[in-house]
Amino acid sequence: MRKDKIKILHHWFIPWIYEEYDKYDMLEAWESGDTIEDYALGIFGMLPVNHIANWEEIKHHYNTDAFYHGTKDKIEIPKGFKSWSDYYEDDGYVDHIPDTLEVEWEYEEEEEEVV
Repeated sequence: MRKDKIKILHHWFIPWIYEEYDKYDMLEAWESGDTIEDYALGIFGMLPVNHIANWEEIKHHYNTDAFYHGTKDKIEIPKGFKSWSDYYEDDGYVDHIPDTLEVEWEYEEEEEEVV
């Protein structure tokens, strides 16, 4: 079964997730054997919605009140919101990546040199 993809902007997310880490933390990340991207995904607590290139296409994966942090425990949508994606858009962050999505990194296109 093919999963939908969440496209994370590499050039925004990676520098953002590591800005709080010192060089020793970075060395530990690189020595872990994981790619820097996998390590970043493993330690993030919040993922800014604006770091998701295809939010409009995939936000329906967040629109269920029957899951939270990968559990099946029912947690109600916060008052004042029609859906979880509305809540996340207002907050500006998502706190997980649903297991219905596969991560794809979107890299910044190289700018063409103007002559």
